[in-house]
Amino acid sequence: MFSRLALGCALVYLLAIPAVARLGTPQEPSALIGTWVLRVPNSEGLPLPDVKSQTITITCVGNRVEISATTNGEESVARFVADGKQRKGRTIPPMSGAEVTSSRWEGTSLVLTMTIGSWVTGVSTVTERWTPSIDGHTLTRSWGEFKTLAMVYDKQPAQRNDIPRVQESEEYSVYTAVLESEFAQTEVQQFVIRGETQRIEDPEICDRVARDVESDTMSDFKAKNGKTYLLERHLDLKTPYVLVNSDELDAIFNQKAGVLIVGGWGLFYQRYPGAPGLIDFSRVAFDSKKNQALVYLGYSRNYLGGGSSFLVLSKADKSWKIQKQVTLFLY
Repeated sequence: MFSRLALGCALVYLLAIPAVARLGTPQEPSALIGTWVLRVPNSEGLPLPDVKSQTITITCVGNRVEISATTNGEESVARFVADGKQRKGRTIPPMSGAEVTSSRWEGTSLVLTMTIGSWVTGVSTVTERWTPSIDGHTLTRSWGEFKTLAMVYDKQPAQRNDIPRVQESEEYSVYTAVLESEFAQTEVQQFVIRGETQRIEDPEICDRVARDVESDTMSDFKAKNGKTYLLERHLDLKTPYVLVNSDELDAIFNQKAGVLIVGGWGLFYQRYPGAPGLIDFSRVAFDSKKNQALVYLGYSRNYLGGGSSFLVLSKADKSWKIQKQVTLFLY
């Protein structure tokens, strides 16, 4: 959930320096960022039969792209400046023998123009395309001149061993009930949920809902929400959903640089079409009998649309129902 400070920064950015937005940004590298493992059984027509394994890590800073690869145990690195200008370079195996002449972004795809061959065999121009799936879970490396040639990679989860995980099944039941209730009247193709829970430590915020819950529920809320936890894929939803960690979101919105790029929401919805926006949760608190639950819900649809609230739920017939909503703020 974007904080009040982030909202204020967004307004300053939008109103005070609109010229920056017109300059545009590097296209959409964030979808490629991460570690990927070659799915060899499902990669058809490999250019070289001896590619038995390959793990790659892609990093992007602006238009600068680095792909580090371990292929059959051997390491290699390819670096590009994806601005469409003529620059010589090399890609990673199995096409490392080709010479890259330029690289550019086409939407979320990284496109390399390469030459392959020699004066003896003849030189051909080949286009290598790195395209992430819409859900961001797979990456396809293909060559347009060879229709049956493709390498498919599966994205590996970020290693976050230093952050504890939400493991209590009843909490996921509450998250599921909230999403099904709050977005029942909205056409949703997929939910996009921040993969880390929100820390809620401000006593004044907690006081806003204290009178509406049992004292042990509030005690449990304060005990659980003093630090961040990782969510796992335990939601029982009919609608598809993705958990997106803060590093990926920072790459989309460029928050690490301290600037909110206006085009970030365009990229967000291009990568997650049909999403109602970005959803944030706290951990779920319960009373001692687990008949009452309390959770923080935040949502952002764009820089000027979103809000947050506390939701109080009660359990009846083994299902959770929202009994009260305490709005914290809307924008």
